[in-house]
Amino acid sequence: GERERIPLDLPGALALALATLALTFGVNRLGVWGPSPVPVACLVAVPFAVWALVAIERRAPHPLLPLRVLSSRNTRVVTAASFFLGAGWMGNFVLTPLLMQSVMGLSAGLTSLLSVPRAVFIVGAAPTASRWGQRFGERRLVAVAALGLGLVMASMTVGALTTSVVAIALALPLSGWAFGHAQPGLTSAMGHAVDERDFGLATSLQQTANQIGAVVGIGLFTALAGDATTAGPFAVVYLLTATCAFIAVPFALLIRDAHTAR
Repeated sequence: GERERIPLDLPGALALALATLALTFGVNRLGVWGPSPVPVACLVAVPFAVWALVAIERRAPHPLLPLRVLSSRNTRVVTAASFFLGAGWMGNFVLTPLLMQSVMGLSAGLTSLLSVPRAVFIVGAAPTASRWGQRFGERRLVAVAALGLGLVMASMTVGALTTSVVAIALALPLSGWAFGHAQPGLTSAMGHAVDERDFGLATSLQQTANQIGAVVGIGLFTALAGDATTAGPFAVVYLLTATCAFIAVPFALLIRDAHTAR
């Protein structure tokens, strides 16, 4: 027989879009305009938009975001960890080429060449992330990876202040290695947190949180150092991106593993 057509939860979609827009636009403009009325109003509106989203989804016959998905602790802590890791990772990712070109004077070609190992190490981390996740559990894997990512990002502050190409070039693959271990662990923990019918929704929520964090991180950190021609603003941003990764650690420690490490 034909599958039942489920109507679109339009009020829920609008509330989710409003909350996301208010957060990302508010943070982006806060970095550019400072604490002016528009970005402040956007950020003040965020909790109200989230409250409206929860109220709408609680009453919706076919909710866009079923509250049963959010009832799991893993769902909440993984979403938070994904947001902060996304913000720190993408802020660092976008700002580093600007540092290498505007402060260190490297060409676009050399900057691209030095950035390639970061992506390679992300891909290369997948096999070990899978093995270590099964052996030690998602909680330990994500916590250690987030801590390592934060330490590597913090070390890039020294590379920026000393304009050391070697220090930055060494940090890039290490950051990719750490991030490449955190992401699979987060996805696995999110998938194990819900029923099989909600697996796609839960993993999509995790990726969405990561992407929203990325937008926030790019907007805020680019506003802080995007036009800088000296190392100081980049060093500050590196500390802030490291802080984002460190904030993800306590959330990771709250993850409940799907199995006991052998």
